[in-house]
Amino acid sequence: MRNTWNPTRRNRNIGTSKAGHSENNKLVIPSRFLEWKIFWEIIDDYKVHTREINGRIVKFIVEHNHRNHMHCCSVDDVAFLLTVLPVEDWEGINLFIFRQPKRKEEILSSVWGRLGYNVDIGSFKGPAIILESIDLSKPLIWKKSLNPETVIELERMKQDGHKVTLNKREYIIEISQDSVRATQLYRTLLHEIGHWVQWDTIVLKPSSEGFDRNELEENYFRIPSNEKEVFAHRYADIIREKLIENNVIPFGRKDNEENV
Repeated sequence: MRNTWNPTRRNRNIGTSKAGHSENNKLVIPSRFLEWKIFWEIIDDYKVHTREINGRIVKFIVEHNHRNHMHCCSVDDVAFLLTVLPVEDWEGINLFIFRQPKRKEEILSSVWGRLGYNVDIGSFKGPAIILESIDLSKPLIWKKSLNPETVIELERMKQDGHKVTLNKREYIIEISQDSVRATQLYRTLLHEIGHWVQWDTIVLKPSSEGFDRNELEENYFRIPSNEKEVFAHRYADIIREKLIENNVIPFGRKDNEENV
């Protein structure tokens, strides 16, 4: 009878990811033990500011910056822009967060900002718009081969004042406080409110009329992400054009002793 075990034969999966090789070396965003929050809900060293906007109390959480990072928009920049937007478009959002991303987050999940549908920070639970602080000492590097959506985004960045150069392999995007402020204030903030408008239209309003909330949410999250992006971009573009036509934007940075 042949011995089925041959010590000279190696399993073809040894040393590969199927056998767990390098699993501990993968760059991942760490989570804290026994904490079920999404990584961007974890805010450590922050101050809370309050503003009254169109008769509503709105809170602003500002996390402390580090490592050459800067919050390129101020609290009052955002507060002022909210005063000129349709109130019903951002109704229900009572928290805006100026967040300091961790190093691994910048590598794996770098964004200008995001919408949190239901964040849990301190005593606050509810929707929030988050704007990330940016390291102004490092240019952004994009691969030379761009898909159509990224080509459009690159043009938007040029319009915002970012300096874009192309070498043989990649785009180098040099950023500044002013160019990042233009992107986050006049595009990102409006874009995230656009996501909220779609969420409100598909989930919140029908839910208030008696439709099943769970089913509505499932329907919303079945929408392809690229379709959601198209909706948010379209909303932001329409609002932005109106604000420019009415000479509302661009406007100078608004600061006081409490500001970022």
